Amino acid sequence: MDDTRSPLIRILRGIGRAQARRSRSAPKSARYFFVRGHPRSGTNWVSNLLNLHPAVSCTGEFHFETIYNAVQRARSFPWQITGREPIGSELEAAFQDMVRRCVSAACRAHRHGAVWYGDRTPSDLLYWMPGARYVWVLRDGRDVAVSWTFHQLRKGREVIERSIPAPANAHLLDLCGRFAEDPRLFERRPGLLLAEEAWVRHVAFTWDRRYRSDIGAAEHIERPDVDGEVLRIRYEDLHADTEGQRRRLFGLLDLDPGDAAPASPETHTTAGYDTHDPAKFRRKGVVGDWTNYFSSETERWFHDVAGGSLVAAGYVPSVGHPATVRGPD
Repeated sequence: MDDTRSPLIRILRGIGRAQARRSRSAPKSARYFFVRGHPRSGTNWVSNLLNLHPAVSCTGEFHFETIYNAVQRARSFPWQITGREPIGSELEAAFQDMVRRCVSAACRAHRHGAVWYGDRTPSDLLYWMPGARYVWVLRDGRDVAVSWTFHQLRKGREVIERSIPAPANAHLLDLCGRFAEDPRLFERRPGLLLAEEAWVRHVAFTWDRRYRSDIGAAEHIERPDVDGEVLRIRYEDLHADTEGQRRRLFGLLDLDPGDAAPASPETHTTAGYDTHDPAKFRRKGVVGDWTNYFSSETERWFHDVAGGSLVAAGYVPSVGHPATVRGPD
């Protein structure tokens, strides 16, 4: 009898192959880090800077938060076996193993020889696993509102309808066809970009919720009893001193900045872009662009929702005294 036809033999060989794949994709010597931040806050920039070092491989976007939330929900019901020990801890360990395997597989394909594997995803900062390093990228919510609006218009109607809830998406749906035909529309009519209250309040709510979540996660990771380390990076500081922030990033990973390639426009690691193209992913890359598009009404809508977080993050001195708008009314 041919043993290879035995169901048991096939099962055992399948397990062996799975273990071999796991061993190759999650080497014990690898260390892990996670780059997080609101969309359009500079996570791509930070990832590109980190990838200048030969010991680093950072890629994305994995969006593990969808699976993480499901695991936490399964653990939250004490009447289910998943909410009791030892199964709860097994679920957590399985999630961490999955993260390591997925990140390892992608990062090894991206760069062989790296010792630090990173996941760059513009989502909430969460404490994924003990011993990992975390980078939190923060940007002024008003600049995020401008950049994110352009980003949605660039992606078009189908993505807007699927990703932005009604009625917040009505303004974008009204504008996306006009933008596709004339990407320079808002250079002539900057006040039109954020002229609709429901959309502005939606963006403000999203940024505000993310800031509150991320600051709480950062403070948790920074506790002395937590096995992790978080580095806070401001988009504005990246512009003001890219080299200094680059050194901080490599310091988080205990790497020598001198071993990394210098920042350059070719690697998309310098501040800003040589050209301004509203229809491109890398559109403009400046600080304070919101003043060109915010009207007094836009600013009032945004501050009504996210003023407290703008103050807490140091972007405005107080809720009652927003910065002076220089853009259109």
